[in-house]
Amino acid sequence: MDNKGAGYIAENDINNKLTKHIDIRYHFTRQHIREKTIELFYVPSADNVADICTKALGPEVFIGLANKVLRINPNK
Repeated sequence: MDNKGAGYIAENDINNKLTKHIDIRYHFTRQHIREKTIELFYVPSADNVADICTKALGPEVFIGLANKVLRINPNK
């Protein structure tokens, strides 16, 4: 995950006016965190290869993430 707020909500049973819109099916994640079948950990944007599909990136960041996806070592 690269959103600390979403991770906090997923790991803690928070119910207030800001989280009431979350559909019950998304509580599935909370259940699995409690049961320790999944673990959330923070991934900085510079290392999050999913950003290549979800964000507008500069050329350097795009190439760096594309190299990670394609497993290309630019130092060879």
